[in-house]
Amino acid sequence: MTADIRLGLIGDNILASQSPRLHRLAGSQNGVRVTYDRLIPARMQMPFDALFAHVAESGYRAVNVTYPYKERAAAKVTVDDPLVRAIGAVNTLVRTEAGYKGYNTDGAGLKRAFAEAGIRTEGEHCLLIGAGGAAKAAAYVLAKGGAADIHILNRNETRARELADCINTLTGSGLAEALPL
Repeated sequence: MTADIRLGLIGDNILASQSPRLHRLAGSQNGVRVTYDRLIPARMQMPFDALFAHVAESGYRAVNVTYPYKERAAAKVTVDDPLVRAIGAVNTLVRTEAGYKGYNTDGAGLKRAFAEAGIRTEGEHCLLIGAGGAAKAAAYVLAKGGAADIHILNRNETRARELADCINTLTGSGLAEALPL
């Protein structure tokens, strides 16, 4: 017998996302029929808060969150992930009896990729290109992994400076620095 679950992705500019196809394929390989919806607040003519309420009322088992809603979603959930507590951004919401728990898998994914490739960051000089939501998690992982310093490049230098300041505040250090592109 096949189980049914409803999943979704909240974000802007997600029409090309392969998430629906990948989740349906993974579900079918595990005997689960997956409904995976793209939830775009502007197209649904709903502000984020109304969309979040809609998700909760509609029985979504889990929802992925992407730009520009990761920080707003973090404010709506029960925080269960130390990375979420530190950086204030979630990319995964999982339904529980008490509501949605929020997780950030960006940092864990980076740590795993480094481990599998045999890459160490301790004592290393690191260059981070980008200053978006995933970059915040990446910078935090580099800082907590003992990087000697983290140089951040971004098209918008102000965002790079904001990320460097955030990481330095979170870690109580001065190891992150924004550089002009």
